[in-house]
Amino acid sequence: MNEPTQLDDVIDSIGQRITTPEHVQAAAQAARLDKAREYRQRVAMCESCLQVNLGKRYSECTLAGFEQYHPNQVSVLKAIGEIAGEIDEFVAAGRGLILYGPCGTGKDHLATVLLRRAAGVGLSSRWVNGRAMYADIKDAYGSETTQHYLRLPYIAPDVLCISDPALPSGISKDNADNLYLLINERDRQCRSTWITLNVDTPGRAREVLTAQVYSRLRMGTVELFCNWPDYRERKKT
Repeated sequence: MNEPTQLDDVIDSIGQRITTPEHVQAAAQAARLDKAREYRQRVAMCESCLQVNLGKRYSECTLAGFEQYHPNQVSVLKAIGEIAGEIDEFVAAGRGLILYGPCGTGKDHLATVLLRRAAGVGLSSRWVNGRAMYADIKDAYGSETTQHYLRLPYIAPDVLCISDPALPSGISKDNADNLYLLINERDRQCRSTWITLNVDTPGRAREVLTAQVYSRLRMGTVELFCNWPDYRERKKT
């Protein structure tokens, strides 16, 4: 058996020092600081990207800044506040949100409140106008890129909010197919998809989106009917 060498003694000494309670505690603290720094960096990135995505109109939307002028708003605002309070769990579960109702009721404002809350906890969030999204996909047809990759920018975010994916009069077959494939893929990856829709009645939402899209979207989804007067018309009176 070989006698311990001076090098062995040095190695043993180092090993003892790095396993002392003080060293372990310091290492754990350093790891926590690194994790906190990474979290702050992710939050800053998510908030910055969403700010650019939303533009000036929606970038500063808050729940407190939403004008309340009708009793039907009370339950909807309460539900929005509850979702905001548990946004981590809501998004982690891949739950969806449908805000529907007449034009001018602030549906996108409310959706943006939640998008900003999601970005504020480090969740990648994106808002897109439905017609702009369909145009992006259509413009890329004929390229070498597959349809999956055309939809990838809309599949990737933790939260995707699609404003007006269908007109009040309905949705074309091509757009309905693309919407279904997008929602289906996001659902498969347990990602949260939100919709704002201009329709006057709950039943009309199913009709304009098509039964197939609506059925897929409704799984685990919170539906809120924004049934109050157009705030623009109210300001005219």
